[in-house]
Amino acid sequence: MTDKITIRDVESARKLVEKYLITTPLVYSPEFSEATGNQIYFKLENFQKTHAFKARGALNRVSCLSKSERNRGVMAASSGNHALGVAFSSALLGIEATLVMPRRAPATKIDQARRLGATVLLHGETYDDALEHARRLSAATGKVLLPSFDDLKVITGQGTIALEVLEVLPEVDLFIGPIGGGGLISGLLITLSELKHPAGVIGVQAEGAPSMLESLRVGKRVKLANIHTIADGIAVQQPGKLNFEFVKRYLKDILTVNDEQIFEGMVRMLWDMRVVVEPAAAAAPAALLFKEQLRNLGKTICCIITGGNISQTLLQQVIQGQLDLEFL
Repeated sequence: MTDKITIRDVESARKLVEKYLITTPLVYSPEFSEATGNQIYFKLENFQKTHAFKARGALNRVSCLSKSERNRGVMAASSGNHALGVAFSSALLGIEATLVMPRRAPATKIDQARRLGATVLLHGETYDDALEHARRLSAATGKVLLPSFDDLKVITGQGTIALEVLEVLPEVDLFIGPIGGGGLISGLLITLSELKHPAGVIGVQAEGAPSMLESLRVGKRVKLANIHTIADGIAVQQPGKLNFEFVKRYLKDILTVNDEQIFEGMVRMLWDMRVVVEPAAAAAPAALLFKEQLRNLGKTICCIITGGNISQTLLQQVIQGQLDLEFL
């Protein structure tokens, strides 16, 4: 499958990212290193222009649109960060963007998308609900539907993260990142495979939304009937087709963390690293803290912090160190 995404594709996307986005910091953590028995580095994608890694894939996808497609406008479904990436990229290139987000999407992500000039429609309770509605609207209006993760251009854009890390930390042994639909993890896997780099990749899912893990378990994509997690950014009922195939072929392992562990990951990132992260981004640090499989390996590990778009209410709870789901 890697012949569909080559290292030249990822390098081309990197040039685009360098032009319009930023190379995010890669920071060593003495605290997490001591706690886990590894050398832990954090790739801080919450420092990206939209405060999330999704801008990479969105920009790479939007930049490939033809003139006629740009004139038609674009449509996207998102729990938040892909919406911000599409809104940012569309504003940059003068394209009209309509975004469908679940009604429970964080207000901060909705407000940011609107400030970037996009039209935001709220529909359904989950990302998958929003996606079905976006598909219907795209068919009815002719707007180009831009997938959040199940797209080669999007996956290629996310793979630029691996290139940035390897330039600074070529000796990395292991990447750890969250999995929702699988765009980030696919980008990492394909880039490392194309480079023939020996680093492994481990994905982390929310215990309440383990769609990729369940799909791997049965050997085909499944759609979970119900999902429930504070990690809205990885709350996906069904992984992408392309993403499932890449993960099935190349991924080392998937671990799960519960909401309390995710929250503790947010707290530790705030107080140990002085970094604000959203719940989905805290899944990987939570795995480092709570999963025995990752303890005392003596490995150099890069943990991808995927975003920092967090509500004020949840941030207050993180500062206080007390999770109260009733008020989220």
